[in-house]
Amino acid sequence: MTVQEHTLLSFQRLKNEIYSSEQVWQPKGYSWPADWEGRCLLALSCLNEISKEKNSYSDTIVRELQQRVNEEGYMGAVLNKNEIDEQQLSGHG
Repeated sequence: MTVQEHTLLSFQRLKNEIYSSEQVWQPKGYSWPADWEGRCLLALSCLNEISKEKNSYSDTIVRELQQRVNEEGYMGAVLNKNEIDEQQLSGHG
C-alpha cells in the first residue's frame, strides 16, 4: 500500500460518526480529560493538512472547544497547584 492510499483510507476512517463532535466529547468527570478529544482533533487536523480535503468534524470540534474548557483554559477539573497530577506531566504535552 502506498502512503497516498494509506492516507486516503485513514481520512475515510475519520469520517466515521465515532469522530463526530457528539461522540468525541467525553463526560466532564472522565479520568483522562482531553486525551481522546485531543487525539481525534490532532488526527483530523493532520489529515486535513496532508489530504487538502476538509473534514467537517474538525471545524465543529474546534468551534465547541471554548465551551469545553474550564476557567483556566484547559479540560478537566481545575487542579490544586500544590499537587502533582500525572496527566499534567505527560510526555506528548
